[in-house]
Amino acid sequence: MRSYLVLICILNLSTAVFAVDLETYCKEAFKQRSQSKEAVLNGGFYKERKSYETSRIKYNKRRYLGCRFDTPWMSDLYNQLCTEGMVNESYDVNNLNNIKLPELILFFFDGMSDFNASLGKENLKAVNLDGSEGNDLGVGNANGQKALNQSLETLSKNVPRLMEKVEIHYHPGSGLHRRENYDSAMACAAHSKDAIEVLEAITGKERHIKWSSIGFSNGGYLATEFQNEVTKSGIEIDLAFSIDPVVQTLYYPFKMSDEFVGQRNGKTKRFINYFQDSHILPNSPIQIHRGRPVENADRNINLSSAEYADLLDSPYDDHVQMPESEIVRNALTCELSDLLNLSVCK
Repeated sequence: MRSYLVLICILNLSTAVFAVDLETYCKEAFKQRSQSKEAVLNGGFYKERKSYETSRIKYNKRRYLGCRFDTPWMSDLYNQLCTEGMVNESYDVNNLNNIKLPELILFFFDGMSDFNASLGKENLKAVNLDGSEGNDLGVGNANGQKALNQSLETLSKNVPRLMEKVEIHYHPGSGLHRRENYDSAMACAAHSKDAIEVLEAITGKERHIKWSSIGFSNGGYLATEFQNEVTKSGIEIDLAFSIDPVVQTLYYPFKMSDEFVGQRNGKTKRFINYFQDSHILPNSPIQIHRGRPVENADRNINLSSAEYADLLDSPYDDHVQMPESEIVRNALTCELSDLLNLSVCK
């Protein structure tokens, strides 16, 4: 049997060495794709065999964590390199070079009761959704995604076929909606990074993919956590952007005295945080989970300050409406424009 170990050196400003075991890649990718296909048909779950005794076969029900099997470029890569979990001996490097990767992989985390799968698929073209994944707490206000959607609409007017450059993953931020949750986002980021490294190793061509972590409210807190944790997978976030980030309810007792909602990772290229610290709504988590600054962020803009007094109406309404505010929307639009070198904002 042939052994498929690819070792390529990519010389740029520094030397990077990638060792790729294609047999392992094909085996693992096949397993992930099979689990994803089953989960899509079964509410996010797949069955894992528990017992191998032929007389009494048993299965555990597992929630799938990771990228969807039909994510375009990942699916293309697998289909060229592998067949049913085995290495395709006739793969063509020239064809692999033609696989079109996104310029930006963006993970967006919405707030509590805001995740709305159908709108995420329709408006954001989120690759991790087909629209059947439901709404957080059965509500699905989609407050956070409005900021990203409006920014993308503005950019699309100036940049034809913008969405071919951007791959969006849309996730709930409350911690209560289990399908397409934070753990799934983390797993998908790792799967994506692995697939990119496989492609780079085989073709000898380095791909300059940018990464972004964005979120609102509870999702803003998760966007902060995400930009820290993905470094374990070798991912460095190019842009983190949080909108009024508040600590999740379950974590609050452990973080109630913290000055900051989180910390910018030293490997994150840029971090922008818009928040307000004047939430006043009796008997509501919004009150105790007031927005907070992010430690070492490039910009922490407090919209409760006197400078923005004419911008805000009431603290609770402002929290909900902040993603649609002109100042936040324009800032996000310009940050994404700069990240993609679009020159939309002068």
